[in-house]
Amino acid sequence: MTSSFPSSKYIWKIENFSSLKSDRHYSDVFTAFGLKWQLSIDPKGTHVTYTSNKGRITLNGTHLVIFLSCEEAAGSWYTHCNFAIIDQQDRAQTRNYDGEGECGTYGCRAMLLAELLDPKKGFVMLDTCFIKVEILSAIKIIKSITEKASPAKEEQLRPLETDPVP
Repeated sequence: MTSSFPSSKYIWKIENFSSLKSDRHYSDVFTAFGLKWQLSIDPKGTHVTYTSNKGRITLNGTHLVIFLSCEEAAGSWYTHCNFAIIDQQDRAQTRNYDGEGECGTYGCRAMLLAELLDPKKGFVMLDTCFIKVEILSAIKIIKSITEKASPAKEEQLRPLETDPVP
């Protein structure tokens, strides 16, 4: 069953980006499709290993990964969304990423930190970065009572088909 709400957009303004020290930095909670959601990033890079169609991939703090989580206590949701890291100098250079998967929390490998922080590019200007998410659909996952519970994964990356760095 798909919610009948229109798609919802949220823009996260991250100020003082260079001074963020925490391993995980969280947006305010926002509402889309009648549910509460939250974005998060690891501002110093994400350290995670995952398997994709290209094999086993390890990120050792080289990439910014955008995580989306549904803050609703009951149930699981399968979502389809678009993420964007906004280029404040040239909107045509904004990086867009498609993501879909089951929330708990899953992430979308977005871009190399070196590119994000490059002062010649417009992703971080005046120490501020903007990340946009548009949630296109949210489908409630109903699990059978006879289905065995699988161990929850804290983070599940949604691999990209190609490396987003040009």
